[in-house]
Amino acid sequence: MKKIIAILIVAMFLTLPVLSFDQEANLYNVRLEFKGYAEKPVIDGVLDEFGYSKVDIGEGDVSYGGNDDELKDAAKAMEYDIYASYDEDYVYMFITTDTKHYNNDGSGNWDQAGVQFALSNIDNVGDNGYTDLVEFIIGRASTNGELVTTYYFNHEDLEELDLTPGTDFQIVLDGNKLNYEIRIPANTFFTGGKLQQGKQFTICIVLCQYNEGYIHTQIASGVSNGKAVEQYAKITLGAPIEKPVPPAPEPEPERVVEVVVDGIGGGTENVHVPAPAPAPAPQTGDATIIMMFVLIIAAGVGARIIVKQTRK
Repeated sequence: MKKIIAILIVAMFLTLPVLSFDQEANLYNVRLEFKGYAEKPVIDGVLDEFGYSKVDIGEGDVSYGGNDDELKDAAKAMEYDIYASYDEDYVYMFITTDTKHYNNDGSGNWDQAGVQFALSNIDNVGDNGYTDLVEFIIGRASTNGELVTTYYFNHEDLEELDLTPGTDFQIVLDGNKLNYEIRIPANTFFTGGKLQQGKQFTICIVLCQYNEGYIHTQIASGVSNGKAVEQYAKITLGAPIEKPVPPAPEPEPERVVEVVVDGIGGGTENVHVPAPAPAPAPQTGDATIIMMFVLIIAAGVGARIIVKQTRK
């Protein structure tokens, strides 16, 4: 089985475009953090406000690929943002890119404005550099919108990864943005394990487009450099993001209903009755009781009645 996988990986290299790429000075030291979510993301290609936090990617954390300097310049001009989160079962990622070069089906995912993920357990890299390596790319055909996925494995325990379109990932064309949303199972990173704060793994993310020639922007490096896992970004799972707590509503001011009764002999008697809590409208029964109360007082003293409502 391992020999078959190795042949597939070699075949994949032969099908990749021949290109040069620029690497930044931070080549071996890209360190990123994925925070937990405050609300579980919905995989629909729409960014959930409390489902993700933006990944802080520095200028030196990125490398660029293209067949010549002009294409590499196009790769460097690519606009994108990357968001991430996790729970114990999945890593969630939301990537949005521009669509300047989303206009060609080409011959494969790399030409269909795809996003390629290469993952490896940071604690279990074999002598050949490929142990526990999982790689896949998701794309959206520009002609009919079909979601396409291609997988490559060199993993001791994980034989396959079945990502279902619309459930595990979604790609949505949103005006001049192309949104990729995906959840990646925990066993892709750690065999039989759960994801939790403090866990680490490595990842390389490649944003592919086609500008009359293949170009890519690569978060960290390694995919374009012979699958050099040591050049992947080192990810640490951080604390969950905090959802702002809405302010408590201000209490309603106290209301007092003041009934003034002119008594016999010219005296005046004030009766203070606390008002009930605010309500959309008084119920018929409540209004009747109040009116009966007032009428009884009036009948007893034979006097006029003034009802005033005040706020304190």
